[in-house]
Amino acid sequence: MAHDLSRRAFVTGAAAAGLTAGCNVNPYTDGFAAWSWAEQLNERIGAAFGYPLAKEYDPEAATPDFPVRSLTLPPSYAESLAGWTLTVDGLVANPKRYTMEELRTAFVKRGAVTRHDCVEGWSAIAGWAGVRLSDLLDEVQPTPEAEFVVFYAADFEPNGNTPYYGSIRLRDARHPQTVLAYEMNGEPLPLDHGAPLRLKVPTQLGYKSTKFIHRVSFVPKLQGIGAGRGGYWEDFGYEHWAGI
Repeated sequence: MAHDLSRRAFVTGAAAAGLTAGCNVNPYTDGFAAWSWAEQLNERIGAAFGYPLAKEYDPEAATPDFPVRSLTLPPSYAESLAGWTLTVDGLVANPKRYTMEELRTAFVKRGAVTRHDCVEGWSAIAGWAGVRLSDLLDEVQPTPEAEFVVFYAADFEPNGNTPYYGSIRLRDARHPQTVLAYEMNGEPLPLDHGAPLRLKVPTQLGYKSTKFIHRVSFVPKLQGIGAGRGGYWEDFGYEHWAGI
């Protein structure tokens, strides 16, 4: 049976009805309450409808000035990219370390033009291409105990030096549209948008698409990582879509 209702459409409808935070949401206010409710409902819809594909667009639909939202990068970050590698570890049979060239040659480039929906209320469209995360999973072979994939990033909170991290469930990592992107709109991923590698999960809100990734780790649970809620913003109050 075909269903017209997607998770994204439902949350967007909730926003139009005034159930979600607006464009000027302050992440330290009660705006969390509305998004918490919407995201928990989104998780239930996803379970019921089988996590459908996000809508894909033609390349011409890309937003010219895609907004940038990031924390702070180390001053020497750009210079350090020449020696960048991606570490894949944790509960996997084949832990790996890849250079960017190895990622480009070891995996077929995948991607799509999709919409990025920010928790602040804005949306933008871009083409993202790179390694389909399910292809990486096939290579490293997560063990049966692995439930979550944790992404460690290079940006951090300037006041507390708290590093950014994010996570998704293994089932979301296997979604065919979930990619580790090294290109945006057919060009190398810009620094402002997470170079050299960022996660893109078009079926989830934008803050789940971690930027500046240097390590991917497979774990059985999220307790003991950060504040144990699954990500930098979740530790501040955003709900994790995995329904922890």
